[in-house]
Amino acid sequence: KAPPTLNHRYIFEDVPCSLVPIASLGDRFGVSVRAMDAVVTLANIVHRTDYWRRGRTVDKLGFSTLSVSELTAYVNEGIREE
Repeated sequence: KAPPTLNHRYIFEDVPCSLVPIASLGDRFGVSVRAMDAVVTLANIVHRTDYWRRGRTVDKLGFSTLSVSELTAYVNEGIREE
């Protein structure tokens, strides 16, 4: 059952904490995330906020300098090579 309102945690929690990080990773590694970008943009409009600024981006997570293999190793093994 869908929430009765757009002011729901499905938007104000999931967009900045799930969609923004995934879209940010896609942008970082050159993967098209246009549909996800559109959903975030619509959420920005509906909630009159900037989820790109408030959300968890690769920069905020400290992943902006990692390569795909380094990020994969970190996710799989919990070890970050410096």
